[in-house]
Order: sequence, then structure tokens, then C-alpha cells
Amino acid sequence: MQTKQLLDKYKNEFELGLHEYIANDEQKQFKSTISNIIDNIAKIDISKLFKEELGNPYIELVEMLVYHSIKINEFNLADSVYDKLLPGFINAFLNEKDIKKKEVQLIHYPSLIMNFFTIQHHLNRITDKHVTSLATVIKFFKHYNGCFYTIKPLFIELLFDKHNEWKDEVDIHEEENFWIELNDWMIQDFLNATPDNLSLYTKAKNFYITYKKSNRLDPLAYRAVEYVTLIIGVAEDRLKYSTLVDKAAIFLKYIKQPFCERYKGELSNIFSQILELWTPSNDFDSFKRLSRLIDEINSTSYKQEAFKNIIINAMDITKWYKSKAYKLIANVYLKGLLTEKEVGRHQLEIAYSLSEINEQVKAKQLYEELISSGKDTPAALNNVALIYRDIDNNLDKALEYFERALGLAPDLDLIQTNVKETLEMIKKEKEKPKRQIENYFKKTDKKLKSICFTIYKLEDLERISTEDIENVSSLKGSYLKKHLLQLQNLELIYQDEDKGWRLETPIYENVASYVDPKLERQIIRNNQAVMYRPIFYHESEINLYRILMELFPQHFVFPNMDLKTIIQVEKIRNHIDKDLMEYLFKAHVDFAIIDTTTYFPILTFERDSEYQDIEPQKSNALKKNTIFETSGLPLIRIRYNSAMDYERVKEEIKQATKEYILQIAGNTDMESRRILESIDPKRFGIVDEPPTDEELKETWEHLVGEAIVSHTKSLILEHDSNVLRITVDTTVKQVLELGSDGIKSKFYQKYPQLNSIVFIWS
Repeated sequence: MQTKQLLDKYKNEFELGLHEYIANDEQKQFKSTISNIIDNIAKIDISKLFKEELGNPYIELVEMLVYHSIKINEFNLADSVYDKLLPGFINAFLNEKDIKKKEVQLIHYPSLIMNFFTIQHHLNRITDKHVTSLATVIKFFKHYNGCFYTIKPLFIELLFDKHNEWKDEVDIHEEENFWIELNDWMIQDFLNATPDNLSLYTKAKNFYITYKKSNRLDPLAYRAVEYVTLIIGVAEDRLKYSTLVDKAAIFLKYIKQPFCERYKGELSNIFSQILELWTPSNDFDSFKRLSRLIDEINSTSYKQEAFKNIIINAMDITKWYKSKAYKLIANVYLKGLLTEKEVGRHQLEIAYSLSEINEQVKAKQLYEELISSGKDTPAALNNVALIYRDIDNNLDKALEYFERALGLAPDLDLIQTNVKETLEMIKKEKEKPKRQIENYFKKTDKKLKSICFTIYKLEDLERISTEDIENVSSLKGSYLKKHLLQLQNLELIYQDEDKGWRLETPIYENVASYVDPKLERQIIRNNQAVMYRPIFYHESEINLYRILMELFPQHFVFPNMDLKTIIQVEKIRNHIDKDLMEYLFKAHVDFAIIDTTTYFPILTFERDSEYQDIEPQKSNALKKNTIFETSGLPLIRIRYNSAMDYERVKEEIKQATKEYILQIAGNTDMESRRILESIDPKRFGIVDEPPTDEELKETWEHLVGEAIVSHTKSLILEHDSNVLRITVDTTVKQVLELGSDGIKSKFYQKYPQLNSIVFIWS
């Protein structure tokens, strides 16, 4: 059997044994499996392995054998791996005098070397020679972050136990650097995936307390040692995760510029990872922690430069929003820590968070920007409507947004309820003047009316207080306050924040007519009801109108045209049934393109949405199609969503119109000629010269990249029909289909003469 086959065989045996051990917890059997594999591999000629370039898989298998031997506490078995499978390897490292060569060995085999020291420590075999080489590991620790097959907890325990031996082999700065690097090395394993059988916290805490008293290191370096202790404590559930965040702020508070300059990269990475793994809750303590971190980072210019990315990298608006950490989201936005791109991506979440902390003006501004950009989601429309209704008391604007939200989500009970409540509020508001007058005449006595007269006479005061009314009235104290409250409940007076007590407008007019009567008067005022609307309901309709104006500059573009206006009713009546005829009189088409010479319509456009898939819209669409087919007037339906930008929608309309023009291009009837003469085909990309094969190939490579190109079998342009057929391997079908619409769109933009692009999977 060949060497590679043997190696694969033993690796498979090991993985099978590991699987059975995990499933059944048969440690004795697993030990036997490892022992047998070690003996079998020992028979392979190592030099032959490396000649056949099998060194890397061999070393990986050896690392696995060592790692899992230690995991089951079989340290003698783990030690035998070095003797049998790597003879001379450890001695070569221990005896190497050239530091550079020793460093290279560490870079290539960190797990094997660190696990070796762990094994010797547990077998009580650490010698002075070992300590000297262990110090070398400490010096160059930063070069091998990760070390997948290293038993980290046991190695860290060795470092604590043998600290008095190895610390004298390294200088102060080397040891400082080591403790900081150790934090970085531990974080992911100890916080994200807690190691098995971890029981180091007590030992780490005692070590830290004792070592701190020695004053050997810079005081800030001991904070790095403390952080090692804290990370272990959090992993063992001895400490809360928030302790690490608190300590980060303290660390940053006391950090001095020289120390910051030496270790800013490492510390920034450590604190960033901790914050990325932390899930803050929406409470005062979490908000205070993060705010403190922000303040500490911004306290000096050198800290800003070194650690400005800590908060930015740790910010996860989606995670915070799910945790209802609205104060945090609002805080980072208000402090300007979010990029313009991040604000755009999380605009809804930020707006909602601002409204939760009563920053309604800023929240409304973000909602409005979101809606005007075409991202009019039901949530955004509903939330901004609530601000207009409940904060601004702008009921008409609120109803407008609620109804737009209902149009996008007609089945949502919440929005239906909001529309109903707002309509009731508007009705009540419209009836308010009548109700106020009735209350004034029917529900007030002389005392209540006298208070209204008093407020009228005091109107020249900048602010009318209760004391001002008391000074000129016979009513005093709580008796007056009781009557003022009664007048408020009757909606006859109100208390303005700046002007104090004031009369409601209808009451003011009635009181004025009594106190200051006029010989003759006539009041003509507009009805406060708003019984008109804009011709467009949505921003998307405005965009579609603008696009059609650009594409048909020599024509009239009329929106919302009644079918009975552009279709001759008397002619079509005998060709459609009664049901369709009734629908014709009620229906309209979104846009009609009108010839400016003959004033005849030449094309019509209908914007469809997902609501066309449900009843009654689905049936109405079929009715409208039948009417247009019968009338002979072309109807082009365009279906798109608000996520498409302006240019994308414009391109879709160009392509749809182009397809229609090409369909009738060969017709000889009078109507087809009239339409073709009225439209400039070049405006829709209908040109004579097709692209060359090289141009198509170059564009394809630019759009899809080398990975897809390598799976592309052919690009063939059928010149008679201008159809591009692209044959691609089926292995990339799923990936390519995700971006096929965008690819086609870019091809059409560059080569408008293309009629169609067809993907063929082979």
C-alpha cells in the first residue's frame, strides 16, 4: 500500500475512534485506538513522507494524536507520540542555539511545542533546559495566535505554576507584551466557546494578587494580567460578562501615552473582540457602560487615534435592536459614531430607537427620509404616522401615512386599528367647534361664563396665570381651580405652555361678540375639511411619471386616465359583455402616452404590484387586459418593487417598450405604422450594429469574474434575432441565478440592441 494511502487509512481509523468515543464515552477503547495508530504510523519511513510532500498531513495527524491523548488525561501516551513519531524533534528545538531558527520552529509547530511543555509539566519532568526554551516561547508568543491543537487551559496553568522560573529568562517589556498577547490568544476560546473542564480562576486570581505586589512590571501591565484572570472567571461563570466591559473602561482611563503607543494595536483588538461578543441589554447599566467607554476613548487625542474603531467595530445595530437596547442605538447615532452608510442601512431601527427616548423630531426626520427614498415599508409609514397623530396632533398627515401603510399591508390588524382610530379622531376634531358651542350654551352657568369673560379681558397679557384670573374674579383658590378644570373638560379653554389660559377659538368668537358687539358683521371662512388629494399616491408613481417623461419627450404623458376617455365606448360596447362594460366605466390606466399631433393615445402603462396576485385585483387585471386587447390599444404592464432604484426601473421600461416595438416592427397595418412613426426606436436601444464576440466575452468576464468564467462554455449571439445565448456549467447555476437579473440589466444597458439573454445550463 502506498504511503499516502496508509496515512489516510490511519487518519480514518482515528476519526472513527474519536466519533465512537464522543458517542459512547469509552475512554479505554479510545486510548487503545490511539496507541495502535501510533505503533502503526511508527513503521512508516518519515523521510519518505516528506520526500513525497506528505509532511503537512503527517504533522496534522501527529498533532491530533497528541491533542486527544492530553484531552483524555493520558500524558504518557501523548509523550510517546514525540518519541515514536517525531524522534529528535523536541531535542532539536531544545538544543537550538540560534534564536532565529528557534523562532522559525515555533512559527511552524506551535501546538506541538506548547503541548510538549504541558505534558512535561503534568509528568513533573520540567528541567532548567525546558525553562530556557519555554522562555523563548514567551518571547515570541505573538507569532502563533490560534494554535488549534493546543490545550490552552493546561498551557496557561503551566505558565502560572512555573512563572518564578521563566520570568527571569525574559525582560520586562517581553513579559508585558506576553500578558497582553495572552489575552488576545484566550478570548475566542474562553468567551465564545468555553473550554472543557476549566478550573483556573482561583489559581489565576491568587497569582495576580501575589504578583502585583512585586512591582516588577509597569502598573498598566498588571491590568493585562488582571484581564487574563477576568476572562477565565467569566468563562467559568464566576464573573459576569459585563465585568470585562467595565474593566476595559478602567484600563482605558489609566492608560498612558507610552504604553498606548507600544500596545495600541493589541489592546484595540482585545477590547473590540470583547465588545463584539457582548450582548448589552436595554437597561441603564448597559447604556452607562458603553457611554463610559466612548467617553474614555474620546478623553485624549492619542486614545482617539488608537481606539476609535473599538466602538465602531463592536456596534451591531441589528443585535442591539433585537435586544431592545434603544438607548444605546440612539446614543451612538446622536454622538455621530455611525457612518452615513450604516445610518442608511439601519434607518428604521434608529428612528424607532429615537422615538423610544422621546427624540421625536429627529425620529420623524429619519422616517421621512426613509419614505421619500422609496423605502416606504408599512412599519416606517405606521411609526411616522403615530408621531404626526400623537405628538404633532396633525391628524390629516397621520391618516395619509396610515392609509399608505395599509395599502402595503392591508391585512395588518394594527394598521387597520390605527386608521379606524384616526378617522374617529378626525371626525371628533371636525365636530369639535359645534360641540364646543353646544357645551358653552347648554352646559355652563353664570360662574363658568364669567371665567370665560375674564380670560377674554386678560388676553393682552403675555401669560394668563390662575393667579391673574383670581385677582379679577370673585372665585378663589381650589374653588376656581375646580371650575377651570370643568371648563377644560368641556373643551372651552386650554392651557398653553407659553401663554397660559386661553379660550378655544369658537368660544373666543362667541365671547367677543357678546363683550364687544359689532353693529354689522359677516364672516366668510373656508371649510376646514380637506376633500382633495394629490394626483399621485406614492413616490414610486412620481418616479414612473418622470421616467415616462424622459422616454417620451415629444408626447403628452397623462396619469390616471379613465378608460372611457381613451377608448371609444360606442364602438367597443358590442364586443364585450356587460360585466366588462361596467368595469370600463369605473377603471383607469396608470399612464397614457398621447401623440401631440393627432391627440390619439399610442401606448399605455400599468404599474403592477403583489396585490395583483390576490382578489379582487387579480380578476380586475384580467378584465382590463381583455378591454385593451379588444380595443387595439397597447397596454404594457410593469411590475417592480420600491427597492429598485430609478435607473433600474427606467431600464426595465425601456426593455418592455423595446420588446413591443420589435413585435410590431414587421406589421403593415395602419395602426402599427402610426405607432412606429410616433416613437423614436433609438431612444429604446434599437440600433443596427450588434456587439462583437470579443466585446461580449470581455463584458461577461467583467460582470461575473474568473470563477464563473471558468465554468462558461460558450457565448453565442444570434444575429437575426439579437438573442444572446450563454451556456454555463450547472455547478454554478444556483450562484449565477441569484445575480442573473443584474447581469442582464447591465448587458442591456451596454448593448441596447440585444433583445434577450438566455442562460443554458449544461
